[in-house]
Amino acid sequence: MAPLRGDGRWFRASGTALILGACVVLVACGHTGRQVAASADTPTVSAHGQQDVRARLRLALASTHFAQARLEAALVEVEHALALDPHLAEALGLRGLVYAGLQHHALAEDSFNRALALAPDNANILHNQGWYLCQRGQHAAAQVAFDKALTQPLYRDAPKTRLAKAMCQPDAAAELIGPSRRSFPHAPESRLRPSGALDE
Repeated sequence: MAPLRGDGRWFRASGTALILGACVVLVACGHTGRQVAASADTPTVSAHGQQDVRARLRLALASTHFAQARLEAALVEVEHALALDPHLAEALGLRGLVYAGLQHHALAEDSFNRALALAPDNANILHNQGWYLCQRGQHAAAQVAFDKALTQPLYRDAPKTRLAKAMCQPDAAAELIGPSRRSFPHAPESRLRPSGALDE
């Protein structure tokens, strides 16, 4: 089978925003409620726990590859993670980003939808899906995803989501870009012009 290849121009224009719009190294970002290592008073890790650790290590490696635009390597590693844990929502969300970068849009949408079926309140996945949908011109659906991400009480990247939400509705950008710029003055998203919301 020929390797999956995407349009590098699309990835440079939109992939960086997807990477930085939320926390890409999803293993380290949010608490998921899973224990990935033995505690100090636990002498051994169960076989299931060991498999979970391996899945998250694969996910961390996939995230690193993705952040460096090595999309095919990221896809290989995220598939390894999902083989170890098919219910790892963060891996499915990252796979959505990878497929987006490769311009395999049906697969990207399927991965995002499956991720959110498992973790419907994961704000990072919601944000990334929203920004992806925005870049695909599905602005109403993007706003729904952004709004739901912003309702999550423990979400720490809300300023980034407010900025993305503003960029997805240019007429309202002036209202929300200011606070997001102050929170993330050096973020690439804050250098985007409202009139060029989908071009970095």
